[in-house]
Amino acid sequence: MAAALAWARSPRGRIIVQFTLIGLVLIFFVYTLVTGWGELSKQHLRLDYGYLALSAIPLIARPFLSAFGWWQIVYKLGGRLSIARSIHIYFISGLARYLPGPFLGSIGRAVMAEENGIEGGVAAISVLLELGLLVASGALIGLVWVAFTVGLANITLYLIILGTGSLIILEPRAFLTLLNFLLARFGRKPVRLALHLGDMMQLIAPYLLNWLLNGLTFYLVVNAIFP
Repeated sequence: MAAALAWARSPRGRIIVQFTLIGLVLIFFVYTLVTGWGELSKQHLRLDYGYLALSAIPLIARPFLSAFGWWQIVYKLGGRLSIARSIHIYFISGLARYLPGPFLGSIGRAVMAEENGIEGGVAAISVLLELGLLVASGALIGLVWVAFTVGLANITLYLIILGTGSLIILEPRAFLTLLNFLLARFGRKPVRLALHLGDMMQLIAPYLLNWLLNGLTFYLVVNAIFP
């Protein structure tokens, strides 16, 4: 096992692993396209290419924003990576999301970060903290979505719920409790981070924007397919 890991971390091994990963992604992509093409061809779609072109803007921006968010986390934890190197790691490890298994990308990112000089504990915590921020930012967006779904008849009640929910999510102690719970599930020791409300707002901002871009992409694609 140790010999296999050493080979995978060698320059030649990394190239082979990366090309193998890309090949597997392409295979799964082609398989999905071929198996779903028959159903898709029955829809008689009339694409609006204007909306389709616009959807490419947030679609392309999202992974760069996510990479920046992860870079912020690593920096806050004391790790030092250039933004360019962080983007490279994020994109390469992100290919694993197209393979079966929900956490392959996060695991790969932690491994690549460690190979680039980030201490192993920091690398592992960074991806878990990223997952926590994704959940927290999604919860905040969900609170806003609920308001538009049920209506804003009682604006005072809504503002109270939104404010209370935001404080709970952005409160560092509550967030660290969630993070340490996740760490315990992965067999890691709890962490003690000196995070303040301002830090949480800074760290969560890219993920909030990412959710909004995700929604914008969905809106534009739907309008492109069903003009």
